[in-house]
Amino acid sequence: MASGAGPVVAVERHHWRMRVTFTGTAPQTASIIGPDLEESRPVNLRLINTLLRASPAEIAEHAAEAIIGGRQDGDRART
Repeated sequence: MASGAGPVVAVERHHWRMRVTFTGTAPQTASIIGPDLEESRPVNLRLINTLLRASPAEIAEHAAEAIIGGRQDGDRART
């Protein structure tokens, strides 16, 4: 992730940590790391809210869908 890009928000929930960088009020990059990941992985920006709203039992499934290059390539947005 580019440093100095703007504000950064880091959220930790149920052993998962998501980091989102912003330019103004728009998210520019997002990444997530969890118990089964050795390093942070980029996240589809459209799925940030899905991850934040997920129950503890659902976070791993939603993370797998949101990770770019992961299952479903992060293309399936849920509302």
